[in-house]
This record gives sequence, C-alpha cells and structure tokens, in this order.
Amino acid sequence: MDLRTSAATPQAFEAEIGERAFTTEGLVLVIDTFERAQALEFWLRNRLIP
Repeated sequence: MDLRTSAATPQAFEAEIGERAFTTEGLVLVIDTFERAQALEFWLRNRLIP
C-alpha cells in the first residue's frame, strides 16, 4: 500500500486493503510512505492489528 495516493484515515486504509487483509492467510501488508500517515499509528496498533 502506498500512502502517497491514499488518505490518512482508517476508512481510506480499509477501503484500500479491502477484505484481503482479513481473509487471506499469510498475507503480508507493506506500507510505503508511512511518514505521511503517522496519525494512523495508534489505529493500526490498537484496532487493525491488536
């Protein structure tokens, strides 16, 4: 996922990754340009990847 082309919101993040992140076994999610979305850090740690 390239955050240069996505909004830094949980809703945009979930729309970008879709159901693959929740249904594909062994999937590795790579986030490029994370420094543009540091506001997502808390959400990622506590909601998406508890």
